[in-house]
This record gives sequence, C-alpha cells and structure tokens, in this order.
Amino acid sequence: MLNRDLQFTYRDFAQSVLAECDQNPKLADIPIQVRIPISNLIREKLQTIDKELKMSISMLKSEALVRSSQMAAKLAVWAFGDILQSAS
Repeated sequence: MLNRDLQFTYRDFAQSVLAECDQNPKLADIPIQVRIPISNLIREKLQTIDKELKMSISMLKSEALVRSSQMAAKLAVWAFGDILQSAS
C-alpha cells in the first residue's frame, strides 16, 4: 500500500511539473512509456510506394521477356539464314 501511494505521489508531482513546463503530463505516467506514433499517412504512402515498385518490377520483367523473345527470333532468323545459304 505504501509503495502504491509513493508511486501515485511521484506521478502527480511529475505530471504537475511537466504541465508547468508546457509538456505532456502523460509522459510521467507509471510505468513511464515512450511511444513513437506512425501516422496513417505514412503507412498509406509506404503502401503506395510498395504497389508502385511491384508494378515497376512486373513491367520490367515483361519488357525483359519481350526483348529476350525478340533476340531469340533474330537469332533464329540468323541461324536459318546461314543454313539456307550453306544449302544453296
């Protein structure tokens, strides 16, 4: 009981000091807690960036596939051209 009374007395004192100094009195709550808030705007922005990155990666993969297909077609034309020339 004495321990609890001491904690509450300390809390009340610390809260009044913080209030006098134009600080948030909740900082003196027992147990003392420090929390870093993450706003919804930051979370939404990160989600948007994540979606855009995934879309960009998908587009790059598609472009790489198209280019590799084009290169394969050019190689096939080149190879068949050599075969046709040697057969003539």
